[in-house]
Amino acid sequence: MQDKLSHCLSSRLLRRWCMFEWFYSAIDYPWFAKSEFVEYLNHVKLGHVPRLTRVEWGVIRSSLGKPRRLSKQFLHEEREKLSQYRDSVRQHYAELRSGVREGLPTDLARPLAVGQRVIACHPRTRELHDGNILTVDNNRCRVQFDRPELGVEFV
Repeated sequence: MQDKLSHCLSSRLLRRWCMFEWFYSAIDYPWFAKSEFVEYLNHVKLGHVPRLTRVEWGVIRSSLGKPRRLSKQFLHEEREKLSQYRDSVRQHYAELRSGVREGLPTDLARPLAVGQRVIACHPRTRELHDGNILTVDNNRCRVQFDRPELGVEFV
């Protein structure tokens, strides 16, 4: 089994797929955990119902309207929403650091701190590596990677 796994992970494309599938920033967890469909069910007070009949599902689907096709425009709009969410979280973190705001919502991860251990994507190799945070700016960190040949980079 170990041979098969090491053979699979020798593929650059598979490693990239694994990185995109399982490794994403801690500030993104609340965004990806949110389900608009579940929010809609809670809005119409059906979030607690475990099973619905075919007719009830038909009513719910018809009330949601026509589903969107997967298109470049749709993906662009979703990326823009994610970017706006990330900017708002970074703004929240900046206000925490400056002392304007106190406390952190329960669904947000703590801001990155100097000395914290991280798994980061190296900007030149575009692969994941372990490292320590040396400095924290508004939207990037300076990371010293554990492997000496990777050095220190802004991520």
